[in-house]
Amino acid sequence: MIPLLTVCLITYNHKQFIRQAIEGVLKQQVDFSFQLLIADDYSTDGTRDILVAYQQKHPDFIHLILQEKNVGPAQNWIDLITRPQSKYIAYFEGDDYWIDPLKLQKQVTFLEANEEYSFTFHQALRISEHSSEYDVYPVTDIRSFEAHTFFKMTTIPMASLVYRTNVPLTIRMNHRHGDFMMLCSLLTHGKAYFFNEVMSVYRVHTGGVSFNHFTAKYLEKRLIDLSVEVNLLEFSPAVRKEIAHTYVTHAILAVTFFRNELTKRQMVGYLVNSIKYRKPSGSYLKEYQKLFISFSPFMGKLLSIFNIKQMKHFFKRVYDKLTARGFRDQILYETKATQKQLTILREQQFISNPVMVIGGMKICLPLFHADHIQKIIYQNRNYYELETLGFLRTHYKQFDHIIDIGSNIGNHMLYYCNYLAPKKVYCFEPNVFNRNQLEHNVSLNHLNKVVTVYPFALGAASGKGVQTDFSLGNTGMNRIDRLSDADNDADAVDIRSLDSFSIAQANFMKIDVEGFEVEVLKGAGETIKRCKPVVMIEVFESNRPEVEALMQGFGYKKFITLEDYNNIYVPL
Repeated sequence: MIPLLTVCLITYNHKQFIRQAIEGVLKQQVDFSFQLLIADDYSTDGTRDILVAYQQKHPDFIHLILQEKNVGPAQNWIDLITRPQSKYIAYFEGDDYWIDPLKLQKQVTFLEANEEYSFTFHQALRISEHSSEYDVYPVTDIRSFEAHTFFKMTTIPMASLVYRTNVPLTIRMNHRHGDFMMLCSLLTHGKAYFFNEVMSVYRVHTGGVSFNHFTAKYLEKRLIDLSVEVNLLEFSPAVRKEIAHTYVTHAILAVTFFRNELTKRQMVGYLVNSIKYRKPSGSYLKEYQKLFISFSPFMGKLLSIFNIKQMKHFFKRVYDKLTARGFRDQILYETKATQKQLTILREQQFISNPVMVIGGMKICLPLFHADHIQKIIYQNRNYYELETLGFLRTHYKQFDHIIDIGSNIGNHMLYYCNYLAPKKVYCFEPNVFNRNQLEHNVSLNHLNKVVTVYPFALGAASGKGVQTDFSLGNTGMNRIDRLSDADNDADAVDIRSLDSFSIAQANFMKIDVEGFEVEVLKGAGETIKRCKPVVMIEVFESNRPEVEALMQGFGYKKFITLEDYNNIYVPL
């Protein structure tokens, strides 16, 4: 049975810290089921030996992701947080540790009672290996946060985070700040609750990921990342507004403390982008004044005597003049070293939206660098399974009403709408990761009146199922296993029969459900017999005899097999 919560612990060369991190988890006192999942990025200092020893001692509780090579922090983090199917995730890194045995109980109890909150966090003790100094952070009187209040804090302890996994997270490979993107996603879909209690310890040490954050090089790269994040439409307008404000504050830090390390173009670039991303208004005018003072003391003094209306007018004139001179793209302002990073980001489509146009249809491919299906679409600049889709277009010309079971991100759906002119497409996709992208691709092409997306798995009868084998390396391999009535799984998906939807018309049906096709057919018999659609099924070999028997019982024969696995059946 899937536990209610998964503790996700990420580690790399944390030999001197990892035992304390694991022991803090083992000491948790809870009244619900939970597990510990640890992702190690090919540590070379003996960390892995410690992990294996703990796993052997607690085989049912501790599970390991042991990378076969050093994949980097971003890939290791993605592999970790996308694995659990539990309702909640508690996340932290191997050099931090928990000190309150009731930490998880307090946070989960709150989330269970308050659906409008997407995550909770708490105070931490921050200690340094270089001195005896310590402090507690964050310090605030606020308990309930939304985007406009949350981002006024400079930082929160990530080891304090417990969040809901049904929130769609924006994931970008090779992005340096996955935790920031995670917080933006969570605040797009809910509020945050703060426990004013110290429940964990955050170490500041030379090997820590945040040790060298206050440098010119770090700020330069962070400003590039922020210029990407502020344009991501997955985030709500309120969140993007705060990202823009974060850009301004980072620009102020850069030109204030590292002025001598910046080129004139960089400084002008930060100024232009600051105005572009966050128009000067209200309390933010003081921050723009700081930016201008850093850039030019005379300009700052001049602004200090302006009123708000004059300042807005002045900023507009500055922005218009600078953009007229060609300061439109951040690549103009960065050093040569940073231009290389920008080129990489562009190639991976992190600055411009990761959207490709194929045959007049837009398809968003956020995982084109990792996922099998999206990678093929990107490399070929064409639809996936083109042989199969081309056959349908050649032989059938037009399908008015289409049922697409196992829609993934919408590759087939977009082809149907582009070439087969359907009046209606019914898409079924139970996996929330794929379904969010599917719905995004529907919206990108203004197909909301044609395409209906259902968040259900289809089977022989109503019930619950658990998703297995989901991987960012191949999102199309997601499977559904039916749960018995006795199983109580908080992360289960709803299963319904196709017949229960009483779809009146269908002349084409696609079934691609990774081994669940027999269940789907058993719940689709009435629809198939009534509508007599052309049916295409991806059949697992072990299911072939039963699939053939069911289709014969429905009055169908196999017409052709395409690409070795797509079987097309037609009425007798």
